[in-house]
Amino acid sequence: MTIVHFSPRSRVKAETNLKDFIHYCRHELTVLGVDLAWDSNTWSAARVTYGNVDQRTQKLHDRLTLTTPFLDFAKAYCRYHEGLQQKSAVRKLFALRCLERALLDCTGESSVARADMATFDRAAVIELAPAKRIPC
Repeated sequence: MTIVHFSPRSRVKAETNLKDFIHYCRHELTVLGVDLAWDSNTWSAARVTYGNVDQRTQKLHDRLTLTTPFLDFAKAYCRYHEGLQQKSAVRKLFALRCLERALLDCTGESSVARADMATFDRAAVIELAPAKRIPC
């Protein structure tokens, strides 16, 4: 017997849109420089380090880096935001860190395409009261 895993069309579309967004931000946007080191987890031009919600210092430790695939989304968002708003995305990064943790708590993975209302509720709780635990 063969079991076929079904992915709802809406999830496939969300994942495709996300992949296209990341590709556009990585390969076509030139905000922060044409030679931006995408694979680096510290972008000095943007004054950003891509640490997770547990990151408490300026020095980034590998074990505290945002997880893949969320890391690429966070980088794409920051680059896009810098171009759109003409200002740093540093303040937005904490919200992204909370969202990544909520995704891991609620879905067991860090794909932003899996986010739903419960995930965003969980992210808000993490931001406002990190020690409080609520179910997803």
